[in-house]
Amino acid sequence: MKLFRKKYVLLFSFLICLQIIYFKEEFSKENIIKIPKPETSSSIKSASLHSNSVIHLLNCNIKNNTVLIIEPSGYHMECTPGYTKYFLDLGYNVDIIFENSGINSLWLFNSLENIRLFTFYKLSTFSDYSKEFQLILKNYSYIILESTESSKNQTYEDLGLFKMNNTIFVVHEIEYFNSTGISNIYNQNRIWSLGNIKNTLYVNPHYFGDIKIRNKNKRTKFFITSSPKRNYKDLMLAAKKMKNENLDFEVIVIGKEKIFSKKDLPGELKENFQFKYRVKFKQLYKAVFSSDYIIINLYPNYKNNDIFRKERLTGASQLAFGFLKPPLIHESFAEFYNMSSNNSFLFDSHNFYEIMREAILLSDEEYKNKQRNLIKLSNSLYKISMNNIIKTLNSIL
Repeated sequence: MKLFRKKYVLLFSFLICLQIIYFKEEFSKENIIKIPKPETSSSIKSASLHSNSVIHLLNCNIKNNTVLIIEPSGYHMECTPGYTKYFLDLGYNVDIIFENSGINSLWLFNSLENIRLFTFYKLSTFSDYSKEFQLILKNYSYIILESTESSKNQTYEDLGLFKMNNTIFVVHEIEYFNSTGISNIYNQNRIWSLGNIKNTLYVNPHYFGDIKIRNKNKRTKFFITSSPKRNYKDLMLAAKKMKNENLDFEVIVIGKEKIFSKKDLPGELKENFQFKYRVKFKQLYKAVFSSDYIIINLYPNYKNNDIFRKERLTGASQLAFGFLKPPLIHESFAEFYNMSSNNSFLFDSHNFYEIMREAILLSDEEYKNKQRNLIKLSNSLYKISMNNIIKTLNSIL
């Protein structure tokens, strides 16, 4: 009996040890995140996505000619596919670090060959293991910091990114030059931006997947974001007029916050608008792909909009370039985004209704012609960006 009890105690202790090891593994390394391959049509193809915890990176071998893309923020991950594509085309392997929500940003990639994904829950992980990360970062050919902003300076310092001469900084707002301390390297070709912004190199990441042109929907669909400090009055006035004319249209509204929502609409327009908030990239891409046009809702005299034609770019332009959706854009912003009447619809502060109506009545052939011109623009921006990337890499060498 005593022998039986002794064996039972030993077995119980062994099981407890196994459980402790299991939970330690669970909490310290996080499980592999697997996202099943989504249903696709012949027009959209996508890869099966999976990632490892960023802690796994510390035990990984880094191949020669590998680039690391770090997205420390919970936004700007729509840029990740574009930057990844540039370096794949240059023959590099690409490792990517971003928040867990970022994994779907690569949903439209046909294959993740030569790409490895690593995710994190807390930014503090990098500071907690700063010495270990500094050692692993030295093995990369180049490091792209996809969002450079002063609020995360401590993380950048803990990783040693400011001291490494192969770090490339992407700035999304010009004010971050001085606040992050990188203004002293603007002449080293290591500061990129998404537009023609002073003291930066233009590298525009507008690739999401291999998107093909297609026919315009019978019920014309417009895509617009719900963003703060934007003018939605012109859209609603135009929608009312078109509704009275029995024009068939739909507006898809997507945003992080309910700045513009169903409660802002009169009853007769509610069936013409769809509202979706805090969607994943998969849902965002599907919504944009299903649309015909993207409304870039910026006005020169509207509060805080002017910055988007001088010092900052709207993500809506990236979607237009990548998904080949002709945008509706105010004429005073068009030049900054390389848009013209050949590939876009330009409105002023008084004729938004007329331009929106013109877009609805556009024939299939005219619509495809706009798309073809967008392809030309997209290819041109790709070449400019690629030349600037090569300029950066040559400067670092």
